Amino acid sequence: MVRASAYRLHERAGAEGFAEAWDIAIACGADLQFHTALDQAINGVTTVRVMRGGMVEVMNAPDRKVLNAALLSKTRLSAALSAQAQAVKATRET
Repeated sequence: MVRASAYRLHERAGAEGFAEAWDIAIACGADLQFHTALDQAINGVTTVRVMRGGMVEVMNAPDRKVLNAALLSKTRLSAALSAQAQAVKATRET
Protein backbone atom coordinates (compact mmCIF):
# COMPACT_ATOMS: atom_id res chain seq x y z
CA MET A 1 0.00 0.00 0.00
CA VAL A 2 1.35 3.41 -0.87
CA ARG A 3 1.52 6.09 1.80
CA ALA A 4 -1.21 8.26 0.23
CA SER A 5 -3.67 5.32 0.15
CA ALA A 6 -2.86 4.46 3.75
CA TYR A 7 -3.54 8.00 4.92
CA ARG A 8 -6.82 8.13 2.98
CA LEU A 9 -7.87 4.86 4.61
CA HIS A 10 -6.65 6.20 7.97
CA GLU A 11 -9.27 8.97 7.82
CA ARG A 12 -12.13 6.77 6.58
CA ALA A 13 -14.99 5.92 8.92
CA GLY A 14 -14.94 2.29 10.03
CA ALA A 15 -11.17 1.97 9.71
CA GLU A 16 -10.31 2.70 13.32
CA GLY A 17 -8.39 -0.57 13.71
CA PHE A 18 -6.25 0.21 10.69
CA ALA A 19 -5.70 3.78 11.87
CA GLU A 20 -4.48 2.58 15.26
CA ALA A 21 -2.19 -0.04 13.70
CA TRP A 22 -0.84 2.54 11.22
CA ASP A 23 -0.07 5.02 13.99
CA ILE A 24 1.70 2.32 16.01
CA ALA A 25 3.75 1.28 12.97
CA ILE A 26 4.75 4.90 12.26
CA ALA A 27 5.76 5.39 15.90
CA CYS A 28 7.78 2.14 15.92
CA GLY A 29 9.58 3.16 12.73
CA ALA A 30 10.42 6.56 14.16
CA ASP A 31 11.60 4.93 17.37
CA LEU A 32 13.87 2.56 15.43
CA GLN A 33 15.34 5.49 13.49
CA PHE A 34 15.95 7.36 16.73
CA HIS A 35 17.74 4.42 18.36
CA THR A 36 19.86 3.83 15.27
CA ALA A 37 20.86 7.49 15.16
CA LEU A 38 21.62 7.46 18.87
CA ASP A 39 23.81 4.38 18.43
CA GLN A 40 25.69 6.06 15.57
CA ALA A 41 26.12 9.23 17.60
CA ILE A 42 27.52 7.38 20.61
CA ASN A 43 29.53 4.58 18.97
CA GLY A 44 30.45 6.46 15.85
CA VAL A 45 30.18 5.85 12.16
CA THR A 46 32.93 4.11 10.21
CA THR A 47 33.96 5.94 7.06
CA VAL A 48 36.31 4.39 4.52
CA ARG A 49 38.06 6.76 2.11
CA VAL A 50 40.17 5.59 -0.80
CA MET A 51 42.53 8.33 -1.86
CA ARG A 52 44.52 8.80 -5.01
CA GLY A 53 47.52 6.56 -5.10
CA GLY A 54 45.63 3.73 -3.41
CA MET A 55 45.97 4.89 0.19
CA VAL A 56 43.01 3.81 2.31
CA GLU A 57 41.89 5.73 5.37
CA VAL A 58 39.42 4.27 7.87
CA MET A 59 37.88 6.69 10.35
CA ASN A 60 35.47 6.03 13.19
CA ALA A 61 33.88 9.15 14.63
CA PRO A 62 30.60 10.11 16.29
CA ASP A 63 28.00 11.54 13.94
CA ARG A 64 26.58 14.60 15.71
CA LYS A 65 24.44 15.70 12.73
CA VAL A 66 22.49 12.44 12.84
CA LEU A 67 21.94 12.80 16.59
CA ASN A 68 20.68 16.38 16.27
CA ALA A 69 18.26 15.39 13.48
CA ALA A 70 17.03 12.40 15.50
CA LEU A 71 16.43 14.47 18.61
CA LEU A 72 14.53 17.08 16.62
CA SER A 73 12.34 14.49 14.89
CA LYS A 74 11.73 12.66 18.18
CA THR A 75 10.55 15.91 19.78
CA ARG A 76 8.21 16.63 16.88
CA LEU A 77 6.88 13.07 16.84
CA SER A 78 6.27 13.07 20.59
CA ALA A 79 4.36 16.34 20.34
CA ALA A 80 2.24 15.02 17.47
CA LEU A 81 1.46 11.73 19.22
CA SER A 82 0.52 13.44 22.49
CA ALA A 83 -1.77 15.84 20.61
CA GLN A 84 -3.38 12.88 18.86
CA ALA A 85 -3.81 11.02 22.17
CA GLN A 86 -5.47 14.07 23.71
CA ALA A 87 -7.82 14.36 20.74
CA VAL A 88 -8.79 10.67 21.05
CA LYS A 89 -9.33 11.09 24.78
CA ALA A 90 -11.51 14.17 24.19
CA THR A 91 -13.69 12.33 21.65
CA ARG A 92 -14.13 9.37 24.02
CA GLU A 93 -15.23 11.65 26.84
CA THR A 94 -17.95 13.28 24.74
